[in-house]
Parts: sequence; C-alpha cells; structure tokens
Amino acid sequence: MLRHTIAGLLWAGIAAAAGPPAAEVTAELRYLQHSGWLVKTASHVLVFDYVEAMPGGTALSAAAALKPEDLDGRSAVVFVSHGHVDHYSPAIAEWARRQPTIRYVVGWPDSHLPEAHVMKPRETWSPGDLVVTTTGSTDEGVGFLVSVDGLILYHAGDHARWSDQDAEAFEAEIRWLEGRTSTIDLAFFPIATGAACDPRPSIWQGVRFAALELKPRVLIPMHVQCLDKLDLYERFRSAMGTELGPTAVVAPTVVGERFHYEGDHLTRVGVARTGEDYDEPPKIVKHTTPVYPPKSFLVSRLRVVKSIPGLDEATLKCVAQWRFIPAKKAGLPVESIASAPVTFRITKKKP
Repeated sequence: MLRHTIAGLLWAGIAAAAGPPAAEVTAELRYLQHSGWLVKTASHVLVFDYVEAMPGGTALSAAAALKPEDLDGRSAVVFVSHGHVDHYSPAIAEWARRQPTIRYVVGWPDSHLPEAHVMKPRETWSPGDLVVTTTGSTDEGVGFLVSVDGLILYHAGDHARWSDQDAEAFEAEIRWLEGRTSTIDLAFFPIATGAACDPRPSIWQGVRFAALELKPRVLIPMHVQCLDKLDLYERFRSAMGTELGPTAVVAPTVVGERFHYEGDHLTRVGVARTGEDYDEPPKIVKHTTPVYPPKSFLVSRLRVVKSIPGLDEATLKCVAQWRFIPAKKAGLPVESIASAPVTFRITKKKP
C-alpha cells in the first residue's frame, strides 16, 4: 500500500502543473540531430538520446556538438531511451569525469554508464528536483515524461506506430500517459524510420493520435537520421495543418538549431524563418536588379538527330564538351533546344 500511495503523490505532482502556463516557465532547446535534444531549464540541463555521429554518417559539426561547458552551471541529467546505436553513444560516459554530479537515466539495464538509474516502462522516479515517468515503447526501451522547473515534456524515444500492427500497443501507452498528466508543454515524437528515413503513413497517423489525446502545447517531430531529408520535418508540419487543434507543430530545419520556449510558444533563436516567428514580416526598402555576367554554359541533354553508323558515340562525346552562350528572353538567359551539325573530316597523314 505504501508503494501505491507514493506513486499517487507523484502523479499528483505532475498533474499539478495543469492549467494556463506560468509566465516564468522558460527553456532553451537545441536540436542535436535525429532524436537528440538539449533542453535547458531554470536550474537543469537535460540531454536526450545524444549521438555525435550517426552510423554511416558524418559527425556533428563543432557548432552543433555538445561541449563540456554545455553541461556546466546547472544540474545535468542525461536521458537515453534505449541502446540502439542511433540513440546511444558510450562516449557520453566520459562526461561524468568532468562533472561527477551528472546523472544518467536509461531505459535498459546494460548501458554501463556510471551509476545510471535504470527505468522500466511505466515507472516513476523522483530524486527530489524532478519527476520522471516512463512509458513503454513499440520498439526498444522507454519514453520519458519529465517534470522539472515547472516544465513538463515528453520524449517518446522509439515509441511510434511503425506499422499498423503497432497501433494497439502504441495507443495503449499514449492513453496510459494521458491519465498521468493533464499538461505537456513539449512533446517529441518520431516521424520516420531509422536508416531509410521513411515517413510511413502509419507513423504520422500515430503522431496525430498522440497529439489529439495528449494535447501538448508544442509538438516537435524528430527521428530523421538522413541529413539530406530534414525537410521531412517541415513536410510533416505542413501536412498536419490545423488537424491537431491547439497544438502547434514546430519543425527543426537544420542540425544545431536553437529554440526558446516561454509560456506556450516555441520560437527559433537568432533567425526568423516563418510567420510563426515574428509579428510583422520583413519589408524590402531597396531593390536592385541582378546583372548576369557573361558566362558560357554546357549542353545539358544530348541526342543524335541523324545517325551515321559508328560515329554516334564520338559525336556525343564531342558535343558534350562544347560551350555556348545561352538563348535570352527579355535580356535573361533561358533554357532552349538547338541542333548543330558535326562534321568529320578524313585527312591524310603526311609521309
């Protein structure tokens, strides 16, 4: 009975944050690629599923990668949802050498991280300065619901509706989570598969379901591993439109991008890219017409109009090296189609 009573108090502690967002609740976020996020609150720095180099990919740039000083000055808690190589790097154990007070919270038992606190699905841990509750996952490990410094966020880890066969298990965890908190400020959900970065319709349907059930103030898509497909985040945001009711979808555009959360708004730091980021759009006060410098161009597509057996390949190789000044319309270069003869001459070698 004692165990159940304590659990009930912890649920109440999370639910107590319900209602209008407190004005003093703020957070700074940085996108660390794939499912990796850095979240700084008033007195804590939280790291989720940090991997500096994706399998088969390039490492984070110096500007985007975490530095030791990123973990200084506040109570640092590092969350790892499970042991897959795109969510966990053993190198994060080195952080404890610089900051012995760092705490690791993991969703599987054999991480080998220093004094890691292991959590199974549907457990709650409250060390005093934060409350962490886990959900199960349709893949491996757990998802984390974290309440700290007035902020409540949910990082789903690899919990997604990867296929229609996962629908029942996925929705069961979301409904269970909905019963544990009436407010979520920030919710992070996968929107694509791992290495293939496939935005399956089943995954998006699952995120839509979760958003409508949990009603987070801001939903942040994640789990796009391919750096050349980060536009999937914006495609997801655009596809959701107004379907998610009051929930705003904020899509990362580049690795290392920073955000500021205050009240119920998440805005990009430093660069305003969309109408969501400013109250008044920019205005052009001086406009100049670009001047195209003289330049030669290559032929882009070739085909033989009149064939001479044995000479077609040589003709194509020859013309592919030609340079030309493009056709123009209204003074500007335009793509055009043109034909040109190629003459072969047979010359006798001098004796």
